[in-house]
Amino acid sequence: MTRSRRPSRLRGAMRRALVAASTGALLTLGCGVADPDVDVIELDRASLRLSDSIVPSEVKLPHRFSAADRAISNGGRYRFSFEIDEMPGEPWAVYLPELRMNAVVHLNGERIGDGGSIAEPVARNWNRPLLFLVPRGVLRTGENRLDVRLYASPTSTPRLARVHVGPERHLWSAHARAVFRHITVRQISVVFLWLIALATAVLAVRGAAPLSSLWLGATATLIGFGQLDGFIRDIPVSTLAWQVTNTVAYLAGMVCFVVSVHRLVGVRAPRFEAALAGLAALVAIVSATVASEYFVATTTGILSSSAAILAYALWRGYRSGSGGIRRAVVIFTLVLLSLGAVDAAHALSESTAVAPRATGLVPVVVAAFTGWMLLETLRQILDRNDQLNAELDRRIAHRESELARSHERLRAMERSATLAGERGRLVREMHDGLGSLLVSTLALVEGGEQRGAVIADALREVLDEMRLMLDSLEPDEDDLAALLGRVRARLSPRLARAGLRVDWQLPHDERMPPLEPTTLHHVMRIVQEAIGNVIRHAEAGTIAIRTHLEARGEAPGIAIEIHDDGKGLPPGAGASRRGLAHMRKRSDDIGGQLEFDSSTDGTRVRLWFPIATSDA
Repeated sequence: MTRSRRPSRLRGAMRRALVAASTGALLTLGCGVADPDVDVIELDRASLRLSDSIVPSEVKLPHRFSAADRAISNGGRYRFSFEIDEMPGEPWAVYLPELRMNAVVHLNGERIGDGGSIAEPVARNWNRPLLFLVPRGVLRTGENRLDVRLYASPTSTPRLARVHVGPERHLWSAHARAVFRHITVRQISVVFLWLIALATAVLAVRGAAPLSSLWLGATATLIGFGQLDGFIRDIPVSTLAWQVTNTVAYLAGMVCFVVSVHRLVGVRAPRFEAALAGLAALVAIVSATVASEYFVATTTGILSSSAAILAYALWRGYRSGSGGIRRAVVIFTLVLLSLGAVDAAHALSESTAVAPRATGLVPVVVAAFTGWMLLETLRQILDRNDQLNAELDRRIAHRESELARSHERLRAMERSATLAGERGRLVREMHDGLGSLLVSTLALVEGGEQRGAVIADALREVLDEMRLMLDSLEPDEDDLAALLGRVRARLSPRLARAGLRVDWQLPHDERMPPLEPTTLHHVMRIVQEAIGNVIRHAEAGTIAIRTHLEARGEAPGIAIEIHDDGKGLPPGAGASRRGLAHMRKRSDDIGGQLEFDSSTDGTRVRLWFPIATSDA
């Protein structure tokens, strides 16, 4: 059986789309901070005041608070100064490509914007670039003073990257690219992950995927929840609760990821999985109870553990997986290494004060890998279904062959049974009909008192019986009218010699349905016997034969009447004579009803039999 390759092509196209999406997300990291333009001013030096009682200090951006700085304050005021020679003819803006956690910006003492709430919970702009439009009349020729007041939660370390001031049209394009890299890509990954989780649940519930694939859906759900921290600014709970929840979601997602890889490649490691789950629960408890000043270090350790778990899952998938899983592991390992290389180069070229850029896309890569694993799971299911279908086709073909052979055997048995039945019927016909006639003729000859005409008439009756018996061997008609016509042709000479006038009343306006050969044979014999009785015993002058369609109740049928004007049957003849008994038996064999009505004015024989569905 030829099977379509469309599903495999579709799976290949979806895989290529996943790789292209991951590669495209990686390539977007190469975009610059701003369009190169002489009008854009990059501010990389500032005066930092941690509190009103401390003398400001000069810092170089990107800048990150030290432990001593954090002991004093969770934020501070950065003051920049820049000069312009003449007033610009187009709107300007202030662009903060990276900060932690929130900022309020003043230009020449005028507040031009902020990133949201500065009270606990502080608005989370750690992954969101900020752009503030400078109102008209705030800029001035000569020196301008820019103040950036930084606010951070107790569980985060304040930091600020280089600040850019210039035409809004240039800074807006840089801001849009940064929003796409840091916000939009994460939003897409969350939608993608939750669609994977929904698809996995639907497939598992409908039985199209094994229940073990729900681990893959749990992985997508948890990692997608952890991704929310990358683009939700205003959180509904405290910062500590939010960060603990997201960290635990990532850890639980990594544990489910390991279990899903185990299920996919057929590895059974219940103790290892239980130990991993217990470790994740312990880490969750520690994360929720650790002092806020140690949360950053704790989070770093947790993320390192997640990286180790991810590396284990990739190694296990490559070692025990099939070709498709191995290809996925190789590709996504290379992507992860590329992300790390980008961050390493960035750290060497600029400063470790800024947040990692590329490794923030690790969840996106994990989302793509999770989607690939779902496709691989479905591919394996489809392959197994194809194998089962092929096996089912083979078994069906084998069963059909066996049924064909059994059917042939049954047909042979039916033919044997039919032949045996025909032999038995011929024996009965010869015995009851032809045999009895020959015995009667022999008795006439042996008596020696009968004239030749009587004996000749008896022999003619024997010949008619023999011809009718031959006609019944292989009836080539299924029409009752044709059969009665043949009987009429065979018996006409005898009827003429007996001096009987025959009135054949066959319907011309009713179409008789085709009948089975057995039914026709019994009908022919009943009619023959009834006519023979009239010739031999009735001493009649006229015989009428009428046929018509007649329904009894809901059963359609055919009625045949044979009426003569003879002397009638003697009392008790209907029950005693052998010929009448044979007629009744034949009527019963075809499910019919045979009635006799006899008087001194003649005898009426009426046969009714149903028309079977197969006959109709």
